[in-house]
Amino acid sequence: MKRIGCMTVILSEDKRRVLLIKRDDFRIWVPPGGSIDPGEQPEACAVREAREESGYDVVLDRLVGRFHWQNAPDGPMTSYVYAAHVVGGEAIVRGPETREVRWFPVDRLPRRMLSHTKRRVAVALTKQDTPVDVKERMPTWQAWLLRLLVVLRDQYNKYFRKSLYADRMRNLGRGG
Repeated sequence: MKRIGCMTVILSEDKRRVLLIKRDDFRIWVPPGGSIDPGEQPEACAVREAREESGYDVVLDRLVGRFHWQNAPDGPMTSYVYAAHVVGGEAIVRGPETREVRWFPVDRLPRRMLSHTKRRVAVALTKQDTPVDVKERMPTWQAWLLRLLVVLRDQYNKYFRKSLYADRMRNLGRGG
């Protein structure tokens, strides 16, 4: 079953900085994002995930595109990527999925960022009017490593953070 997700590339007013979160599970930097809840529209997911993971309220500026990740850890996934800007709120210090929230210059993104995520940010920085439709494949070694990390994370959550594990399995349609 193909999963549907969202990603919110939050840019500063001058478009020189991008807001990223450091994930609590893998310690990599990513824009806020996640799986779409049942019955939820991609736009609502993007706004919700931005708020939950960063603490900021955002307004979506445009749909950047649909990115079809063929070898995602939990199976094929389509992510709706949006460009957005902050209209309120404040950065959270730490959350259930977030270890840190930080603004980065767009020309100096952190090294601990997956290559396909950097590409998505780069596309969000372009001025194209039409959303892109991109098929992505992660390098095989990266895909296998990420799959292993997902399994380890899920086992950790299952035994030590039971509520997070139950929520994740429910969102994937696997029960809790």
